[in-house]
Amino acid sequence: MTNPPDPRPDGQDESSPRSARPFDLIVLGATGFTGRLVVKYLHEHAGTDLKWAVAGRDASRLAVLTEQYGIPHLMVDVHDPAQVDALATQTRVLITTVGPYLELGRNVVASCARFGTHYADLTGETLFADRCRQEFAEDARHSGARILHACGFEAVPTDLGVHEVVKRLPEGPRFVSGMLQSHGSLSGGTLASALGIFAQKKLPSSRTAGGRRPRKLRYDETVRRWVVPVPLIDVSVIRASAQALPQVYGDDFSYHHQMCLPGLVRGAGLGAGLAAARLLVRVPGGRKLIQSLRPQGTGPSEARRAESWFRYTFVGEAAGERVVLRVSGADPGYDETAKFLAETGRLLAGCDGSDGGFHTPVSALGDALRERLEEQGIRFEWVDSSLSPV
Repeated sequence: MTNPPDPRPDGQDESSPRSARPFDLIVLGATGFTGRLVVKYLHEHAGTDLKWAVAGRDASRLAVLTEQYGIPHLMVDVHDPAQVDALATQTRVLITTVGPYLELGRNVVASCARFGTHYADLTGETLFADRCRQEFAEDARHSGARILHACGFEAVPTDLGVHEVVKRLPEGPRFVSGMLQSHGSLSGGTLASALGIFAQKKLPSSRTAGGRRPRKLRYDETVRRWVVPVPLIDVSVIRASAQALPQVYGDDFSYHHQMCLPGLVRGAGLGAGLAAARLLVRVPGGRKLIQSLRPQGTGPSEARRAESWFRYTFVGEAAGERVVLRVSGADPGYDETAKFLAETGRLLAGCDGSDGGFHTPVSALGDALRERLEEQGIRFEWVDSSLSPV
């Protein structure tokens, strides 16, 4: 690929304004474990109207996808800014599964923000998302690019679920608690990103700004499980949605993100294992040792994924009223994540160049994304608040 011409004042390439670009959507990282699932999903659901392609650095593996699905492929090395610039000017939307994002994602966000290309990724790395916003927010506003992080299992179901809950609550201080139950396993790419997060000196908070602080361990009667707060990027995403939509969330809103334990004993073992992993990644060779247990590019089998599932329970309270919403689906980390990212990309392809900047799934796509996911099997179910939804 060649270097693109200098951008016009509005941030778009002189020879390829957004409306004239050859592709509506490009999947970057298409030959990785999750990337292949995204490609398969688009092949089965995108129809003939979407003009899309795949991109990556492995020519032979990309050629396999071209032969299998009949889609074009483009070569790109994400370490080369000029190649990434050229890729970004070929499409209206670029969705990427290439992680760890803190190591491999900066050039992609920079190019999309500069050239007005809508962008979505699967990152769970809060530090990466924060740095990109600081560096490229002005470019994205200027070019009209909508930049979305965390468009997989982190944090689409939480962002959409909390949004639905706050819309149903009366005015006044609003408090929402999200509790996750799931069964699944990790891919090598997810493990690599998790190890990158563990290596950070400070983990993100497990709550939004707000008055209530979650206890470290508590028993919740709604889900009938012991729950603990977890510091995931979902919290930052929901905070950003609340800031972008104050008319919906109100001036006094707080959210707690928690995980249901599989019993106290097993939960304690899980916590000890995570603590040990966080210590080990700081030891020379420790990160490489853990990664060797699940190399990048590998992941759970189709049979294993078929046995996986997730269920979020969101409990909202305001002005003496209480509502309970359950959001659930199949394999969270891969099959449903591929669905979340692919549908986000498809909807972004229909967005114009207005309202550029850094967005969340809710602030960029709102109810349209929830409705699309419901059509594809993700369940949003209101539960009698006096009963347990389990």
